Amino acid sequence: MNLFKMFIFHKRTTPFYTSVKMKVQQIVILLYLLFTSFLVKGQDLIFMLEGHVYSSFEESENAHPLGNVKVRVLGTDGSAIETITDPTGYYEFEMDSAGARLINANCSYTVVVSAIDEPASDGNKYFESKGQETTIGIAESTVFIKDFALVCSSCVGLMPRFPFMDCTTLIEMILLMSPIL
Repeated sequence: MNLFKMFIFHKRTTPFYTSVKMKVQQIVILLYLLFTSFLVKGQDLIFMLEGHVYSSFEESENAHPLGNVKVRVLGTDGSAIETITDPTGYYEFEMDSAGARLINANCSYTVVVSAIDEPASDGNKYFESKGQETTIGIAESTVFIKDFALVCSSCVGLMPRFPFMDCTTLIEMILLMSPIL
């Protein structure tokens, strides 16, 4: 009520004065709500990063979700967070146990997925894969979905082979072609 006393100096009981007083109160409340919602708008943005990790094989019917895969997120703000995929290959970054946001506004992130140190849920090791996401310039709350297909490093029999060349020949071909690309 003290906020409104600066606008109303005398207490009057006429209907006209009461309606003007109500209008002034409504305008002040409206201005207050508009001003406070404008101030906290940038703080209300919620960002979430989620996705699945799958195996990557030549035949798509052999691809399957990978649990126990390490997913790290490195931010340009110096943040570094990590999680492990569940048995369905799912991961997410939204809030930590204290309720703090993990994906922040105006920041770019590198997502690194790997099962090279520890085997995935299927017992195989997989090469690292990377992806990028950014919240820079985004004015709405967003859920980023980032799925990964990892290449098996310990699945020698399942990887496609070129019978006419060994690894050295393949590397030499890539190096020779790189200036063309």
